[in-house]
Amino acid sequence: KLLLSPANMQAKAGDTVLLNVVLVGGKELKGVHAEMDYPNDVLAFQGADEGSFLKLGGAPTSFVAKEIRPGLVMFDMGRTDGSGASGSGLVARVRFAVQKAGTARANFGVAEGITTAGDTVAIPPSFSIITVQAPPAGPGGAGGP
Repeated sequence: KLLLSPANMQAKAGDTVLLNVVLVGGKELKGVHAEMDYPNDVLAFQGADEGSFLKLGGAPTSFVAKEIRPGLVMFDMGRTDGSGASGSGLVARVRFAVQKAGTARANFGVAEGITTAGDTVAIPPSFSIITVQAPPAGPGGAGGP
């Protein structure tokens, strides 16, 4: 499975939120391809960092996370020596800027692993719900002397 953690979170407009992409139960994977969609009116992609899972055992890796259009980020990551990683672990950490109040669902529409035998296997994807609070209604004036 490819999980997004936390599965639910609260944020405020102006915050930066981090989502962990965690692979659970991988078997001899030399690569992962995934596409994450999200509402780009609520969230703005800021970047992603490679996790440690594919680096297990000191393997050299490649990592690409790029926004192919507003609201869709593509991940391609792999072990460049052709060896495989098994088990569970962090594959990426994704950063979003929160732009406005609302509910945002970050979702993997596509997630697949590439095995050391060269086979492509579907990875059951998951999603995360980010609830962005509206700022509290207040007296509107700046006040002061």
